Amino acid sequence: MTNSDAPSPTFLILDADVLIKLAQHPANIEAIRAIARAVDRGLYRLVVPEPVLNAFNREKQNAADSYWNTQRTSIKKLRQLHEAFSISSEIIAFADRLSTELAAHASDVPKTIEATEALLAKGEPIPVTDKMKLSAADRVMQHSAPAKKARNSSINDCIIWEVAKERTSEGELIFVTDNYTDFSDPMQREKLHPELLSELGPARKCCYHSLEGFQKNHIKDVEIVVPSPASTICPICKNPIAPYTIPRPSQYGGWSYQLYCGNCHLYIDTGDPYDE
Repeated sequence: MTNSDAPSPTFLILDADVLIKLAQHPANIEAIRAIARAVDRGLYRLVVPEPVLNAFNREKQNAADSYWNTQRTSIKKLRQLHEAFSISSEIIAFADRLSTELAAHASDVPKTIEATEALLAKGEPIPVTDKMKLSAADRVMQHSAPAKKARNSSINDCIIWEVAKERTSEGELIFVTDNYTDFSDPMQREKLHPELLSELGPARKCCYHSLEGFQKNHIKDVEIVVPSPASTICPICKNPIAPYTIPRPSQYGGWSYQLYCGNCHLYIDTGDPYDE
C-alpha cells in the first residue's frame, strides 16, 4: 500500500470544558482510559491546541473543588430537613452515608486528573502562532462564530476552531465541546454552528459532539458522569429552569437570547442581543 492509499486519520479534539468535566469525577476514569487506549491503537490522533492545555491546567483543580463543594452544600441542606420531619434519624443516617461516599469520591479526584494529564500527553501539542492570533482577532472584530458574543475567552475559542478546521483538510475530525453557546447551532445544540459548518465545505468531514454525545456515539461501552449544568431561576414563577438560551424576537427590538420556563410557559429575555 502506498502513502496515497493509506486511510486518512481521524483526529480528536477535546475542548477544555470537556476535559475538566471528565477529570472532576472519579467515575470517569474508565472513560478516560478508554479514550487513551483508542489513541494508543491509532483509532484517534489526539490533537491538543495550546489554549485547551492552558485552560485545563489552570482550572482542573478549582473546577473539581467547586463541584464537590457544591455536593457538600447539598448534603448540608439535606441535614437541615431533619427538624421538619418525623423521620429525622433516617435523614441524618442517609446524609452520613452520602458524606462518606462523597469523601471517597473527592479523595480519588487526583487520580482522575492524573489520568486526564496522561491522556493529554499522548496528543500532538499545537502551539499558538501569530497567524492563528491574527485570524482569531479578525473573527472577534467581525463577531463571527465562535465569537458571536465577543468575550475574554473568544480569542482562544477562535484559535481552537482554526486548529480544528485545519485538521479537516487532512482527515476526519471529531470535535468534542460543551461550549454550545459559541460552537453550536443556536437551534440545535448537537450540531455545529452553521457559519462554522459552511467554512468546512462539502468534502470535509467533521463529527461534532457534546461530551454526552461523544460517549453515546464513540465510547459506548463506558459510562461518563456529566455534572448537571447549574440551573437558573425563573423571575416569574421562581422555579428552576435550564440555562440554555435560544434566539427569539425581542420586545426591545431585534433579536435576543432568551430562556424558556417549562412551568409558566414563558420566554425570559436575557437582554443579550442575537445578531444573525
